[in-house]
Amino acid sequence: MPRYRSQTSLVTAGRSGIHSGTSAPSPAHVGQRWFNTATAVTYQYTRDAAGTKFWLDISSGGIGAVASRSVDWVGDTDPHLETNGSGLAVGDVYYNREADRYFTCTTATTNANVWAGRFAGSGGIETTYKSGSDFYRVHTFLGSGTFEMDSTTSVDYLVVAGGGGASSYHVAGGGGAGGLRTAAGFSTAAGTYAITVGAGGLGGIYSASGSNGGNSVFSSITATGGGGGSSGNNAGLAGGSGGGGSNAGAGGAASPAGQGNAGGAGGGSGNPIEAVAAEVPEAQDKLELQVQMQLVVQEQRMIIEQVRLHHTLVEELVGLLMVAAEVLVMEGE
Repeated sequence: MPRYRSQTSLVTAGRSGIHSGTSAPSPAHVGQRWFNTATAVTYQYTRDAAGTKFWLDISSGGIGAVASRSVDWVGDTDPHLETNGSGLAVGDVYYNREADRYFTCTTATTNANVWAGRFAGSGGIETTYKSGSDFYRVHTFLGSGTFEMDSTTSVDYLVVAGGGGASSYHVAGGGGAGGLRTAAGFSTAAGTYAITVGAGGLGGIYSASGSNGGNSVFSSITATGGGGGSSGNNAGLAGGSGGGGSNAGAGGAASPAGQGNAGGAGGGSGNPIEAVAAEVPEAQDKLELQVQMQLVVQEQRMIIEQVRLHHTLVEELVGLLMVAAEVLVMEGE
């Protein structure tokens, strides 16, 4: 990345013609000017004190009009983790001449630099990571908020809705997961977007079914809330992923399709222990025997505890007698 030093004494006399077009002239000479017809920005080919040559924005007020801001670095894109430079330090100012934005370095660590400023997108919890040779700035919303874009940008998104609530019935169906939508290369125009993060559905009260989770929304993308779990013999509610069925009820459908899975069906009604005992006559006898054995174990534990207490009392009594004997001996002396 070129380091900006000065704009003075850089023009080569007699060679300062202006080139018009959507791409910079090549080869270029120091002092040459180029008008980008696609962005209506005029640049001048410049050399810094280290001898590095680059195109400098001279038409939008940018670098030439802000000497008081002590710009240290100049580039054509927003800075990222690996925007390094010899001598980069905390507090250095970076100028994106294409977007006319400024950034300040807050952590100067090679290939792990942190920059504060107005990036192309803003909103949510902002983090940066690298995948392959590409750098991504992530905007995570844990609650509803606002996302802003300065220019039309291609984004990757992951939108998850709130999960459904479960029923409170004793053989209740569970709530379905919130719908999930994800894609890469989604074109997002410049502007402000309201972000909605769906809440989880409420659980059922007094044997009622649970309610569906809330939808999550970004731009034209909507992830559907999960279906509520059912009660009685009813089917689970439809949702991003369907709610679970209760008793003999079927699972709720995944609707709309493609965001999750259908809910699981109920497993039948009745007390499981009683059902086993009814199907297998010997099971009831085994249960009764287990209960009796537990009572015997409890009685044995009580007897052991009584013996332990008795033993403790005996030890304390012997100790008192020994103390009394010592006192009598001392008094006799």
